[in-house]
Amino acid sequence: MTQAPQATNAGSAACPGSAKALVFDYRQAANPIRHGLTEPMREHRWGAALHAHGPTAVLPLDLSAELGCEGPATSPALSANFIRILAGEAIEVSAKATSQLFYVWRGAGSCRRPADGLGNEFNQPWNAGDLFVLPAGGPARLEASAESVLYWVHDAPLLSFLGVTATQPRFEATHYPGPWLRQELETLAADPSSARSNRLSLLMANRDLPASRTVTHTLWAMLGLVPDGAVQPPIATNRWPWIW
Repeated sequence: MTQAPQATNAGSAACPGSAKALVFDYRQAANPIRHGLTEPMREHRWGAALHAHGPTAVLPLDLSAELGCEGPATSPALSANFIRILAGEAIEVSAKATSQLFYVWRGAGSCRRPADGLGNEFNQPWNAGDLFVLPAGGPARLEASAESVLYWVHDAPLLSFLGVTATQPRFEATHYPGPWLRQELETLAADPSSARSNRLSLLMANRDLPASRTVTHTLWAMLGLVPDGAVQPPIATNRWPWIW
């Protein structure tokens, strides 16, 4: 006669022949966001004061304590940070990640990175409004010719959760010039059909990733505008991780 599984709590049962195996009533486990299991997180906001003053530094938007994961992490799959660099100074940044994205909030400078596994060296000047992405590889040196703030996002928390290490680049380092992005956004806004759209946005893409049309193979990035008086609903997407 088969022994009945031992009940552990409402809606679950433990296997008598295994120390780890459990089953759950689908109705009790399909949505883990609930009191006593995975608590909903309150909204977090970081104002401009975070990066407006102070020395050259990386300023992580760290929620790892609330998420219960290794930090710094802003979501289970992503780490978002501001990087503040004083004029004439430099900072070296690195992450155990497959993808890193930098958006230049203000300032000017350059990014230098040794050749990656594909033999590609990255030596790129940047200005306000520019965006660039780096694949897996060594540290990047950011040098500022004017006081600068960059928004830096990478997928190290995802790799930490999976217990894996990025060993080779999956795309080439790519630069998206700010003037070109602004011109394309203005062209989109001027298109008569845009008046009927629920958002005016450019989706960053990479020729190395034709099937996904994403900025890297794990990051999804959008640049858009919200006209005066417009209401833009939140995005519902199955592409993840993603950034604004």
